[in-house]
Amino acid sequence: MLRSVLALVVIALVIGITTEGVGAQQYPSKTVRVIIGVAPGGLSDVLARHIAAGLSTAWGQQVLVESRPGASDVIAAEVVTKSPPDGYTLYQANDTVLVLNGLIRKNLPFNPETDFTPVHGIIQVRSLLVARHDLPANTVAELFALARQKPLTFGTFGIGSASHLNAEQLALDAGVKLTHVPYRGGGDLARGLLTGEFDFGLFSPSTYVSLIKAGKVKGLAWDGSRRHVALPDVPTFEEAGIRFRTGGWFAMFAKAGTPAPIVARVSADMTKVLALPVVEKYVAGIDAEVMSIPSAQLDQLLKDSRARYGALLKTLDLRLD
Repeated sequence: MLRSVLALVVIALVIGITTEGVGAQQYPSKTVRVIIGVAPGGLSDVLARHIAAGLSTAWGQQVLVESRPGASDVIAAEVVTKSPPDGYTLYQANDTVLVLNGLIRKNLPFNPETDFTPVHGIIQVRSLLVARHDLPANTVAELFALARQKPLTFGTFGIGSASHLNAEQLALDAGVKLTHVPYRGGGDLARGLLTGEFDFGLFSPSTYVSLIKAGKVKGLAWDGSRRHVALPDVPTFEEAGIRFRTGGWFAMFAKAGTPAPIVARVSADMTKVLALPVVEKYVAGIDAEVMSIPSAQLDQLLKDSRARYGALLKTLDLRLD
């Protein structure tokens, strides 16, 4: 009797392994969806469409980008968690969604740490330290010195955003106290800096390179591995004495439980897609860097990001609910 039971168990395991392997070989056999949590037209949308086009060509199957904006990406994430774990519903998300939301918000309808499988890292997004044009500081050292003499303000995309937490980290490392001025969007932030509503901030360079060149704002430091090609006089963070990297990123995920061979297949093909000249050109054009790391490395990046931001949030004693 025991031998019969053991034989059945072995047969079941073999069948399971065989089925999973066959499934991966046949994947994808139908349309694949890439879910994003923003409206069409933005950075995340265009990036997802470049990746979808590359994967569609590689697979000979449609790969459609499906926009589900709202509720700080919660709606998009729920679409993925309510889908079968079969690789036909992928999720392009960033560190704010799958790291910060889980650390700051208690009542999410999903668990960012356990409900998703890391598939492939896509890009890293770097920040530019920008100050109002009439601030009496032309370097990071002068900014900190000024902050020790009088209160300075920094603008962000809102409480708990990456721009908020990175500025708080900057203040902690420099041993200065700053006042937070949150905004609802990038347009408001740019107008606020131009009109002197706050002193400085850490932002994507896309809006600010032309303003720096026009002398309307100051560029104090760039969080890149080398100086920004359009701003050769602006030092890197390292050159300016800033010890940390802002390290925002976008990556591809699937629902937890998606078979490992399918995750490996998607990751391998994304490596090829991210090396395409059209993709590299787009990524360079948005002042980002191709990351292109497989599942295991992306999983470690998630852990490192959660540890870093978790320690900072504990120091700040910050939660949103």
